[in-house]
Amino acid sequence: MLEKLQQAALAGGASAAMFLPSPRIQYEAWSFSYYTGLCKEMNVLGVNGGATITGHIAINISGHAGSGRAEQLAALVLAKMESHSVARASLDVLKAAREAGPGDLRWKLDAGELRVTAAEVSAFGATDEGKQAADDVRRRAFALTNTYNVRVILPDGQRLELRNVERNNADAVEYATKIPIEFPARRGTTVIEAWPTGSAEVAGYVEARRYRMHIGAENFYSEATGIAVAERYMDAHPQVRWAARAKDPKSAAAADDEEADRARGGVRPLPLPYTDAP
Repeated sequence: MLEKLQQAALAGGASAAMFLPSPRIQYEAWSFSYYTGLCKEMNVLGVNGGATITGHIAINISGHAGSGRAEQLAALVLAKMESHSVARASLDVLKAAREAGPGDLRWKLDAGELRVTAAEVSAFGATDEGKQAADDVRRRAFALTNTYNVRVILPDGQRLELRNVERNNADAVEYATKIPIEFPARRGTTVIEAWPTGSAEVAGYVEARRYRMHIGAENFYSEATGIAVAERYMDAHPQVRWAARAKDPKSAAAADDEEADRARGGVRPLPLPYTDAP
């Protein structure tokens, strides 16, 4: 799971969290698409309260955070330095780039001085290579400095929190981190949230940073009800060629048609639950 989250971050995905109960706990879970505003749902099976829920939060950096001139400048300096492969060098260069402002940057090396002009930065930042390199610098900086937060809200409103949790290896470039958690199993609905320090917290991506975990059959989330809600939603927006109702729902053409129609009409994504699994 950490590898998948790392790949998602490097591909530009927003920071997302997964709650992975320990192997002894049976569960079923569902997710919803970005922009639906719906959090994940999880039913814990065979537990009626009184026990302890243990597991891990797997969470990654925010790969979609935009880069700016400082990252472009740092990326260009790193591209000119033989030490580009040294992970920590990126933080030092980025700090210097942020302090440099709009002017030129002079970087002292053992063999002399490296100079990067404002004109070079502008030209580099205008290229696809420069934009990608700048984004990579920002992601690497997050992977070297991020801390994370976890909040559990029990059915009675009691809050349990872990604040500013370090990465598993504080000296490494770590795009995804695993955080052990445990809390009492209570009948009802427990909310589990996780986010990177300094981010927009849970509100920035509620679909991937919050779970509603249900214990007790009377509290379970109903996938059938979720599907029925999605069907009514499609009925209410007939102007959209919904991929779920296309001849080939998983085809790229069906996805493109739906996206184009939703964009034209300002319609949110379909609130259809899908299995959330590691």
